[in-house]
Amino acid sequence: MLRAFLVHKSNERNSYSYVVEEVAAPDIVAVIDTETTTDTYLSLKFGSFGIWVAGRLHRFIIFYSDNLQESEIQALTAFAGKQIESVSTKVMPLSCFVDDVFYPVVYDSHARLVGFNLPFDLSRLATHYGLGRRNWRGGFSFTLSKNSFRTPIHIKSLDSTKAFIEFAKPPKRNQHHKRSHYKGSFLDLRTLGFALTNEKLTLELACEGFQAAHRKTRSTEHGKITAEYVEYNINDVLATHDVCLKMIEQYNSFHLTLRPEKAYSPASIGKHYLTQMGIRSFLKQNPEFPREVLGYIMTTFHGGRSEVRIRKKPVKVRYMDFTSMYPSLSSLIGLWPFLTAERIECLDVTKEIQRLVEKADLQTLRDPAVWQKMGTIVQIKPDDDTLPVRAPYGDKHAYNIGINRLTSPEPLWYALPDVLASKLLGDKSPKILRAIKFVPQGRQSGLVPTQIVGGSTVNPDEDLFLKLRELRKKTQNERDQQPTDSPEREMFDIIQNVRCST
Repeated sequence: MLRAFLVHKSNERNSYSYVVEEVAAPDIVAVIDTETTTDTYLSLKFGSFGIWVAGRLHRFIIFYSDNLQESEIQALTAFAGKQIESVSTKVMPLSCFVDDVFYPVVYDSHARLVGFNLPFDLSRLATHYGLGRRNWRGGFSFTLSKNSFRTPIHIKSLDSTKAFIEFAKPPKRNQHHKRSHYKGSFLDLRTLGFALTNEKLTLELACEGFQAAHRKTRSTEHGKITAEYVEYNINDVLATHDVCLKMIEQYNSFHLTLRPEKAYSPASIGKHYLTQMGIRSFLKQNPEFPREVLGYIMTTFHGGRSEVRIRKKPVKVRYMDFTSMYPSLSSLIGLWPFLTAERIECLDVTKEIQRLVEKADLQTLRDPAVWQKMGTIVQIKPDDDTLPVRAPYGDKHAYNIGINRLTSPEPLWYALPDVLASKLLGDKSPKILRAIKFVPQGRQSGLVPTQIVGGSTVNPDEDLFLKLRELRKKTQNERDQQPTDSPEREMFDIIQNVRCST
């Protein structure tokens, strides 16, 4: 199986733009958490909804399914008027909550809606659902209100940590209101937590890691409405709000102009630093770059893998750690100029690479001059050569990466490091048909310095990869000076991990 570069109309457009979104904390923050039945349907039983205005709890609502039994409704109404942080609690059925509270707050007032695993909670409010279409293909459209003027919510999950969420466009019959399409502000703390820590956190772990004032509690029984269970749910909302404040505080230290709702992973953070520096996308900067060469480049990517050369035999080993491997390799190979270059040129270096690979040995890889040639792709005719291959192994249907003896009737493209490794692992040089070297030329106009996590400023002529690596090492030293198991040490550990993954 090979990767490929697909040419879509969007790839060929000349209109590329970046919209810088200000990170402004909304005056209104709403937090939601739901409890469900314990059967396979996981239908809504009840939930809590807290509304904070300018950092203070303003309203607290407990809502319940319209189909809830009368005895369970009575158990919930016992909480009506209960004081939570000096605010009286209101209890209402879901239909009233959606039309009288949820949409007026989240849609009309543009509040930031916060949750932990927000797609699940929002889907519990739905009365109907449909399959997503067009850009939302593979996702769902959830209808929450019977009022046709209240637009559904689109949700498309990407994986277990992130999803796209937004309000649908108003129907055409409602366009006479001349109301612009408001997509909403949906902040899933499971997603933001992953972006900040590179870990898949639970609410309990997030409370501990970010030192929230309220901590996650546990309920002895789920699915049955009791006073203890309602208190458990209320506490989850308060804990979620506390974690939100802590995460936003941490996020602000990254000095990003990207809204936290758009930070889907550590890669999102790293990518936006490039945007803030004014670095433009490759295709915008190189609109005439050969598309077939992009296809060759895509096929050379196999991804990370673990390699074991000696199996089922006890041997002595020496532990060696590679500090920030990807940023380190990027600096050593000299990849930063590619990102800031005015253009990238392709050079045919077939004969040069043939000579290099033919003479290559371990000493060759110790030469820094050779490292600068690694930005080269090589077309070879595999003939019992040791090369990485992406294929299904064993009985699994998933495609994994293995280092195999490979023979192919068709020429294949590989990155130069893989070809050099093949020479060193085997007893011959792969047959090289063609080699293309990529050379950065000039520097993009409009590049500006940007502030990164920790308050450091990076200029466009500096190596961002090297800067982040140095910053991570500094953070690790600060972490090691903290007492074992202290909250400060845990926080420094989170920061250094993110600086590595960014």
